[in-house]
Amino acid sequence: MNYFQSESECGNGKNTWTYGEYVFNLFRHYISNGVNGYMYWNSVLQDGESTWGWLQNSMISVDSKTGESTYNPEYYVMRHYAHYVQPGAHLLSYGGHASGEATAYENPDGSIVVVMSNSMNHDRDITIDVKGETYKAHLKEHSFETFIFE
Repeated sequence: MNYFQSESECGNGKNTWTYGEYVFNLFRHYISNGVNGYMYWNSVLQDGESTWGWLQNSMISVDSKTGESTYNPEYYVMRHYAHYVQPGAHLLSYGGHASGEATAYENPDGSIVVVMSNSMNHDRDITIDVKGETYKAHLKEHSFETFIFE
């Protein structure tokens, strides 16, 4: 049976990095627990306000006065998953360093993608074990990272 996460939390319209980290962990939580898809509600909002007048976060904000657009932290969360994890990818069991903040996938082309975050207040050096190989990686503090192994 397939499951789809269809109700994302909309935030408060401030589009902070801290909330982006929270959303990253929501993605990781739902995907790690069996959903096959994730619906993000607000791709683009003008002035951070929904059509019913509620301030909400979005991936991209548009300023109604200048027309200028801003890519918000949640855009980068979505990009790490949507850009590198291919349609038809399979979730892998991942138990390496930072496994509480990571998910791993095998793409249809055989590449392995590990998407992780570092919510710590300091950089971290970690090792990633993939298909019998060990790789070293450096994670900057409060960052989202994607590693691709072919």
